[in-house]
Amino acid sequence: MISALKSSLSLRIVLMSMGFTLVFGLVLLGVMMHYFTEQHQRQFIAEQTAINATTGQMIDLSLSHRRDALTQFTNLLLDDGGQLKPLDELQDLLDERIVLHHLFNGGLLLLDADAKGLVDSPIVPDRVGTDYTDRSHVQWVQQHRQPLISNPFIGRRIQTPIFIVNTPVLSQDKQLLGFMIGIILLNQDPLLSQLHEQFKARKDRSFIIDPAQKLFVSSTDKQFIFQPINDWLDRSLVQALDNQLSSGKALSMNAEPIFFSAYPLQNVDWLLVSIKEARLLHQPIYHMTLQMSLIGLLMFFIGLPILYWLMHHQLRRLRLAAHQLKQMPYQPITIEPKAYKQLDEVNQLIQAFNQAMVEQQAQQQKIDQARQEAEQANQTKSRFLAVMSHEIRTPLSAIMGLAEIGIAPNTPAEKQHDCLKKIYLSSEGLKELLNDILDLSKIEERKLVIQNQPFYLQDLVEQIDSQYRDLVQQKGLVFDIQLDPSLSAAYCGDRHRLLQVLNNLLSNALKFTEQGAISMTVEATNHADSNQAWLQFSIQDSGIGMSLSQQKNLFKPFSQGDDSISQFYGGTGLGLTISQDLVRLMGADEIDLTSAPGQGSCFSFSLPFDICTQAQLAEAEKRIALSQTRLPNLQTLKARPINILIVEDINVNRTVLSEGLGRIGFDCYLAENGQEAINLIQQQPIDLVLMDKQMPIMNGFEATAAMRKIKPDLPIIGISADNTKHDHFLAMEVGMNAFLPKPINLNQLTDHICRLLNLSAIQLDDDEANQLTPEENLRNPLDTVGALGHYAGQVDLYHQALKQFRHEPDLQALVLQITELNALKDDLSIPSGELYQRWISLAKRVHRLRGTCAMIGAQGLSAWLETLHQHVRVYQLPQANFIDYWQEAVQQMQAAIDAQLSE
Repeated sequence: MISALKSSLSLRIVLMSMGFTLVFGLVLLGVMMHYFTEQHQRQFIAEQTAINATTGQMIDLSLSHRRDALTQFTNLLLDDGGQLKPLDELQDLLDERIVLHHLFNGGLLLLDADAKGLVDSPIVPDRVGTDYTDRSHVQWVQQHRQPLISNPFIGRRIQTPIFIVNTPVLSQDKQLLGFMIGIILLNQDPLLSQLHEQFKARKDRSFIIDPAQKLFVSSTDKQFIFQPINDWLDRSLVQALDNQLSSGKALSMNAEPIFFSAYPLQNVDWLLVSIKEARLLHQPIYHMTLQMSLIGLLMFFIGLPILYWLMHHQLRRLRLAAHQLKQMPYQPITIEPKAYKQLDEVNQLIQAFNQAMVEQQAQQQKIDQARQEAEQANQTKSRFLAVMSHEIRTPLSAIMGLAEIGIAPNTPAEKQHDCLKKIYLSSEGLKELLNDILDLSKIEERKLVIQNQPFYLQDLVEQIDSQYRDLVQQKGLVFDIQLDPSLSAAYCGDRHRLLQVLNNLLSNALKFTEQGAISMTVEATNHADSNQAWLQFSIQDSGIGMSLSQQKNLFKPFSQGDDSISQFYGGTGLGLTISQDLVRLMGADEIDLTSAPGQGSCFSFSLPFDICTQAQLAEAEKRIALSQTRLPNLQTLKARPINILIVEDINVNRTVLSEGLGRIGFDCYLAENGQEAINLIQQQPIDLVLMDKQMPIMNGFEATAAMRKIKPDLPIIGISADNTKHDHFLAMEVGMNAFLPKPINLNQLTDHICRLLNLSAIQLDDDEANQLTPEENLRNPLDTVGALGHYAGQVDLYHQALKQFRHEPDLQALVLQITELNALKDDLSIPSGELYQRWISLAKRVHRLRGTCAMIGAQGLSAWLETLHQHVRVYQLPQANFIDYWQEAVQQMQAAIDAQLSE
């Protein structure tokens, strides 16, 4: 019978299950024991660190309390004349201070200005009259005039370990009158004894050590007090404390493993250290492991017979099913479950296999779909890199080229200024591109927050009208804005994001419309709710329009209908994608589009807005009034110079800020880190601080917290390249008055400075207003003096160049080429490749003429060629009257050449 059982399949499986269960149980038990041991150790160290921190804070607080109490007591030692009171009154004062005697259990001692004992309490023989000038703590207080908590030492009179609190007694004019000393007996201090008793109750050992003297200050073992730590602590623990480790594992003097936690006190250079033996820490784990082992063995021996019976019963039917399966053809087996009251193991296996095939096919479909999505994402990434490379390199190349021209030797100041202006314009384009990318990233990561603030609708419409009307009219188009008269004056919503969407749609309409009109309509679509209204915004243009196939890809990132539009008109294709996401975040379904090729386009969307209350209307009016307050010149407001401290570790950033603020009229001080800034505000009359966040030695947040202790009311504006909500929160927490992102907008910065210093806002000078327009350059068509520098002063050579340029065929060929391109660019039958080549040819001619005009000093033509270049580089033509201005400039230039040659 036994041999039959051993040979049976059931018994083999049961024995294998037993062995596996036993091995698995042992491994699991070992892993669990190791896991719980590690967890318990980490939990203990964390708890011990927290306890040490709390205990250390209590000790620090007690020391601070004793020091402050002794400092306040010194004020009572002075008479009305600011000198020490008579000795008998001083003795009475010391004897009456029961609280001080409780805090300083070693007594109180008052020294005069020469460090000789005057009075003490309780009276100790020979303390009064003794000269204490050789005491290190007296010398330190005499030099620094600040309270001092000393390191422990053996008292000369009482011959026991003590430490003292020494506070200077100062007159009203800060003259040293004496020293007030409080003495604490280390082995009898109530607070330290009480704290050590708490550690003993947890079966821990604790002590306070002086790392400088390598001595015990206090300990749960009284015998350790004022003893060398090397005599009582293992070298591994001493080395760990010397390395400033806050917690860890070491050895005791008996070479037994221990866990330690150390906390540095703040008011003195001492360490609070607690120790627990590893065996005491691991005892709960050992008990738990033993209990789990006993329970596991009990369950194992009880479950073994049950397992054997179940396996024998189940495998009998499985053997029969396997025998039947061998008799069937090799093909998928399908059994209808409803034909059986209970599915046996074979049927379950077959059904599981068929179900696995179905799931495998479904998974394969998901994999194929994921692969297609990954390929599309890769294509999108590749297109993103290509578009971004082109869009970034274009202004970057211009910036580098202009910078090279500006820094070249002997470059005229006017040319340098022109280069700087163009560099600034190119940088603005780069900044707008980066802002679009950041907005898209925030939307994809769901970090973009929609604000809900009151704003005047008419103010928004007037801003759009002033921004676009001149641009539209320069292209010879009609611009119309229609506002529903039933609309309220103000609404609550995100004005900035709404304006961003409208700017994107209007910019596109302006870009793709060469003739006709552009209109914007705002009307109410729902009046049922008195507290909320739905407004519909529509942008209609008469531009090139789009087919249905182009409309499908329009709102995808980096798409503009098709590639020919991108080549023809330029742009990244991000604007409409961001606008679509923004209107959805603000509550709309999507941006609706109605368009057809050659018939223009209409973009529309509806947004919900809250109706403003009277309080919100007042807030909106206050914000508008503040933004419109301007003053021509700061100097008329200042009764004295206004000093601004710029704290920035990067030299070029300091230079830009100081130059910009200096032109306005502020006086600027510079610092490279927070520590320098703290020193400067103590030495100079600083009115306001611009504080960078990230700096070496001491960052902006640390410096701000320190400044608040020195000058609580000093205005501080934070600046940083990081512009997250967390950074704003931290800036406000440490005490900054405002926080601005880089690059710094000088107008915005000036508004903050004026608000914090109670000045009116400043209207900065507009550099562009001082520049000559192309029309004004017609008055000075030829700069002969500047041009002669290109010919080394050789007048004959210069006149020969003028004669050749007088009959330059490109001057009229340029007009013909612009006219042809203006007639062909709206013809959809022309292949995009041919149209592209025409743009390239025009760009080359403009480039060639610009170089020639610069050589001969043709300022008027150069100005008009610069205007044309800015349009052609983005595949656009200038305003309709450009050709008239150009021909007039050519005639004046030819007349100027004739006059020059006739001299």
